[in-house]
Amino acid sequence: MPKRPVSVRAAALLSVAFLAATATTASAQGGPPKSGGIPPSEGPRTSAPVNFASPLRSFTIFDKADKSSDQKPASPRSRFLPKFRAGLMAESAARDALAAERRAELAQMGGPEDPSAYGERWAELEEAREEVRRGEDEVRVEMAYDRATARFSKPEGPSSSSTDGSKRSGGYQFVGVVNAPGEVKAGKKDKVTWYARPKPTGSKWSVRLLHVDREAIVRDMFVSGKVDVFGKYVNTGKMAVDVGPDGQSRATRMPIIEGQYAVKKRSWKNIWNFSPKHLFADSSGMRWRERRLTPGLYTDGKVVYESAYRYSDGRAGMKPVSNLDSFLQSSTIKTDVKENLLQRLKEDSPDVVVEQ
Repeated sequence: MPKRPVSVRAAALLSVAFLAATATTASAQGGPPKSGGIPPSEGPRTSAPVNFASPLRSFTIFDKADKSSDQKPASPRSRFLPKFRAGLMAESAARDALAAERRAELAQMGGPEDPSAYGERWAELEEAREEVRRGEDEVRVEMAYDRATARFSKPEGPSSSSTDGSKRSGGYQFVGVVNAPGEVKAGKKDKVTWYARPKPTGSKWSVRLLHVDREAIVRDMFVSGKVDVFGKYVNTGKMAVDVGPDGQSRATRMPIIEGQYAVKKRSWKNIWNFSPKHLFADSSGMRWRERRLTPGLYTDGKVVYESAYRYSDGRAGMKPVSNLDSFLQSSTIKTDVKENLLQRLKEDSPDVVVEQ
């Protein structure tokens, strides 16, 4: 994975019994101090619009259309409405014919004037006979509907034998894949890698260019639990530059940290990236509660923060208490501790990282 620079802030930790120097990180270069999980104010929250990006972007060059392809294919709506209309008309005509037959049967029907001549269960027998007749009528109506709509269900176009994928038309199809900028700059690959294959029958394009958004694919694989992303933060030894109110640039003590990321696939060969050290020594908290930071003071090279923890929400944070210049000028801090702190800001990697 390509390296992505991350601007961070380094900090010093002050314990109750003694003074020790460590390095942590906070917000981006030149930004205002952040308090982690503790917001500076309880005002209304605003969210930016969400943009959805497809992991594959393609550009296709289609073949020149011939006369046979001038006619656009029928839409599903234009195919459904005539079929539905023909079916309703056939169903209505079938029901009218059944009603006429029923009226003719009733006109010709005769029987004894005394109802007792029909027997004791004449009502049940007549109801069962009527149920059988209604079932036969529904079958006749369905057959009429199917006969009327059968001509609309026939596939339009060439037969299945002519569209067999095994048969090929003349020519080839060319597909170009845009390579990553890092591989192109390193000279490992060209800007575009081209592939070719025999053109299948019925295909209407010859050239296609694909741009693969690798970051979107890696994120999708991470969300699906197929890969893990590992980050390592390295102190570059460079200090951030701050622009003053007068427009002049001034060097600060804020180190610039570079993030190095690697993607590892989960499999049984690496025990699905399981690490006992990470489980027992670097846990991220329990359920929705964040891991508590070591109590003490932290600095990003400009501002000194005090770690805090809000028990009601289970969130860790930092609140600014002073600036680093006043901290270094204090007479209560030993000289060797100050020198050790400045040395760690220049060389050591951070202990806590907050990316933005």
